Amino acid sequence: MNTPDQQLTENKLTILYILQQKDTVSAIELSDFIVFKGYMDYFTMQELIEELLYAELILDMDGSYTLTPMGDEVVTTFRYRIPNSIRDEINEYARTSAYRRSSMLEADCEIERTEQGYALNCIIRDYDHVVFSLSLHAPDEEKAFAVRNRWQQRGLTIFRNLMSELRQ
Repeated sequence: MNTPDQQLTENKLTILYILQQKDTVSAIELSDFIVFKGYMDYFTMQELIEELLYAELILDMDGSYTLTPMGDEVVTTFRYRIPNSIRDEINEYARTSAYRRSSMLEADCEIERTEQGYALNCIIRDYDHVVFSLSLHAPDEEKAFAVRNRWQQRGLTIFRNLMSELRQ
């Protein structure tokens, strides 16, 4: 059974190992993979990323992470502390994700007429699942379609900026 310190070390090494196998990984892609696989929860991952950044083992390249030479040395030296099953999953992920875009994020906006005007559901999808949703109200059709058009043009930037602010 792992002690809390051993688990933290394993989690940090897992993040470093993913970056070693993928070179550069967007923050969203890293979060999606780690949380989906159940390696750690989102907040633990964010805390560990901050620690790895502070220790200069990884770099934040405008919303994507990459290893520093020191980070590469650490993960190469201590990779044996990551269970084989996790390393195998990461290797498979790195191999298969190399053949597709790292993320298929898209911004869309659904408009529905209501008694008070228009209800807008501004969403961000990754492939076919919703990762973010924002509900707004517009008083008339013209404003509703103007918001939808701006969201479709700038929604990904807004989403990335929001996620960046929430990570701080």
